Amino acid sequence: MVFRTVLLKRFALPILAVLGLGLGLYFAAVLANPSEPPPQQLGLPPESPYTHTVSGSGLVEANTRNIALGVPTGGLVSDVRVTEGDEVAAGDVLVRLDDRALQADRAVQEQNVALVGAQRTEAEVHRADAYDQLHRAERLKAGLSVSEDRLARLRFSAQSADTALASMKAQQALAEARLAAAQVAINERLITAPVAGRILKVNVTLGAYIAPQTNTAALVLGNDDPLYVRVSVDENDLWRLQPGAKATGALRSHAAIGFPLTFVRIEPYVIPKTSLTGSLSERVDTRTMDVLFKVEPSPDGRAWPLYIGQQVDVFIHAPKT
Repeated sequence: MVFRTVLLKRFALPILAVLGLGLGLYFAAVLANPSEPPPQQLGLPPESPYTHTVSGSGLVEANTRNIALGVPTGGLVSDVRVTEGDEVAAGDVLVRLDDRALQADRAVQEQNVALVGAQRTEAEVHRADAYDQLHRAERLKAGLSVSEDRLARLRFSAQSADTALASMKAQQALAEARLAAAQVAINERLITAPVAGRILKVNVTLGAYIAPQTNTAALVLGNDDPLYVRVSVDENDLWRLQPGAKATGALRSHAAIGFPLTFVRIEPYVIPKTSLTGSLSERVDTRTMDVLFKVEPSPDGRAWPLYIGQQVDVFIHAPKT
């Protein structure tokens, strides 16, 4: 036992000390001083393909604008028929609000229209009979075959039938108007597509309550075939802008991806620049004017990697100054 203890002190402890010293030197030399990571290469900004250029920041949007859809009256959502990305045709029902009470009222109005229609038919038959009797009596000799009193009573009866029929026509028109009003109230519980396009955003869920006065649209719809780019041109460059000029757009994240643009129109109203920081105390004197361009399809037929709401850089060909 003593011999083993002597061997442990003489050989094992020095070996452990050397190993500990080696590990300490390794951590100090290698792990404590890691190699520097390779520098990240920043993407080069896009360059204008034209010698003389008017440049601006562009925003991709639908050619119908981004249409925010709402409802004229509040209610609970009973049916949501679309989701983001769906293509819809003009007039398609997108969202339905609870309209059970209105459907019941329309059924009542339909029965009322049918009842008034039957009463009008009865009034028309009564009027026809009254005039038939009057015409028969008028062909007879007054005072001999028919008395003057009888003839007068038949004339009054015909006039009364005219009045009754006119009253029934008015009641029928009123009943039909009430039915139409009931249908309008039902239609107000439907959110339909005003134009053909694509659903960009759905902000409602089944069972949720929609209020008519809210800052959030129930749905956002827009036609993305073709896409438009809205370019904000600085007021200092407006004198160099030529209607119908050629233009090219480029992705901010990939300068090599450029896409041709075709001039659509100028919105001739200069407005304050809106790409601000959002500070309440911010004051900006710069003003811009919007110019619309259409995104042309790629030569190989593939879709450009563009999405509505995306920012792009736009270069517009300008004449030599």
